[in-house]
Amino acid sequence: VRLQHTDTDERWFDDFPSDASTRTISYQNKDIPFGHVLLEHTDENGSYCIGICIGDDIDAPAPLADTLALAGAELIVHPAAGTAHVGRYQQRRNSLIERCGRLRCAYLYAGAGTGESTTARVYDGHRLICESGDILAENLALHEKPGVPNLCDVRPVDVERLKALRRGSPHFRNPLSLSFDKVVLTKRKQTGQDYVYHPFVSHVSSLLDERTVDPHPFIPHDPVQRDNYCRDVLNLQAQALAKRLRHVGAKCSVIGVSGGLDSTLALLATAAAYEVNGWPSTDILGITMPGFGTTELTHTNAHSLMEALNITIREIPIGAAVSQHFSDIGHDPDLHDVVYENSQARERTQILMDVANQVNGLVIGTGDLSELALGWCTYNGDQMSMYALNGGVPKTLIRHIIAYAANSYRNRSEAAVNDLTIAACLESILATPISPELLPPDQDGNIAQHTEDTTGPYELHDFFLYHTVVHRFDPAKLYTLARRAFADDDRYETATPYTAEEIMKWLRTFYRRFFTQQFKRSALPDGPQIMDFDLSPKNGWAMPSDADVTNWLAQLDDIMI
Repeated sequence: VRLQHTDTDERWFDDFPSDASTRTISYQNKDIPFGHVLLEHTDENGSYCIGICIGDDIDAPAPLADTLALAGAELIVHPAAGTAHVGRYQQRRNSLIERCGRLRCAYLYAGAGTGESTTARVYDGHRLICESGDILAENLALHEKPGVPNLCDVRPVDVERLKALRRGSPHFRNPLSLSFDKVVLTKRKQTGQDYVYHPFVSHVSSLLDERTVDPHPFIPHDPVQRDNYCRDVLNLQAQALAKRLRHVGAKCSVIGVSGGLDSTLALLATAAAYEVNGWPSTDILGITMPGFGTTELTHTNAHSLMEALNITIREIPIGAAVSQHFSDIGHDPDLHDVVYENSQARERTQILMDVANQVNGLVIGTGDLSELALGWCTYNGDQMSMYALNGGVPKTLIRHIIAYAANSYRNRSEAAVNDLTIAACLESILATPISPELLPPDQDGNIAQHTEDTTGPYELHDFFLYHTVVHRFDPAKLYTLARRAFADDDRYETATPYTAEEIMKWLRTFYRRFFTQQFKRSALPDGPQIMDFDLSPKNGWAMPSDADVTNWLAQLDDIMI
């Protein structure tokens, strides 16, 4: 237990000497450790450490909670007698949320309640349980009716998540060598109502009994926060590209525009980069390259958007070149296999690269983070560019960014005809099925090749990706989390419900593709990191291209559906 002094604490307490060893005192016929200690609980399921601080630790320049966390405490317990005054509650709340997120810990704060004397001060009874910046429970006695006992909340804490977050942070890899003694907690027989023993459990279903799981971890749910988030993504992309263009001395950006989500985001971010540099949008060269699967809808959307954004447009059909290539290599054009599809992707990349050389420009990559995770790209085709602008943005977020852009253009105070045209184009693109359009359209001229029919829903894959990379959860836990997040119970109105069989099917697909397609990520071009992680080897993603997925799939085999 460590004390952070306030002006009144020193009347009654003093800090335990920093150079003293832990002592034992007798209380109610029990031996109680007294000193600089961490409480440790260990059983067959795992272990965790608890650190306790009292006093006014929130405003301290060097908080004791930081020291406890760096010494290994995953749970900080903080009983306090913090007084209430105008604005103090929100200040304290914000500070605790920030601290809990920064320390990758769980934080239990319990403040003195309204039963205390009001001779000179008021106490608000603020109680809060927080896990790595996420509030699990909160109460404020000032908001409760007089005479009603202060409520007590019990919430499960995901210690496995906290340990994983710390493993991913360089700040927690070498715990501080401090003079903390560890006191082992053991289960004792409960007598009376002194305490309730809550065992450490490893099965995730126990954790989920009182918690919800966000199906869209990349997307803020509050509309205002979401719009700000989308705006920030566009600004980061624009600033990154603006700097790269200035550095290489290239005034022209070359983009293959397909009328799909990814090329649309790349085009919007590139247009914003040209505004940053004060360059004319006509220096952006958008190229449409219709092939065997191009539909009238996407072709029209691509041209309409480029015209409304006032960029330079070129159209270079690839049909003849790819047909000649099939003839040269002896491939049957009626055989719609991987050669048929990849030849088109590589032809388009060759055109973009060569045109960029013509105009002294830079080829802007359009592939996104979700496609990189699944390897849903052609090696040395759309996988390659001169600057991978979208490589740090997941597919589910791209939808919201384009929707944000559409609303922004439509709701401008003095929206011009062009703005309304751009908004209409973006809305049409959002309504278009995701497809690489490498296979011929159906007999009605509509898109026949639907990406999510082959790879699985992107909202599932983005969920799998987030918890695999950020939290490092194992397959069994990830499956259970997905079952909860995508359950048919209206917990999240925006989430599509999926059956256990569907989740298992696409989770297997995710692991198989995530492992086998690493070689494509190992050869990525430069591109900006947008979130707190990405899959570029330049930003620390160190996964061998020959990693074996067997153990991950084997764990899924043990799950009974």
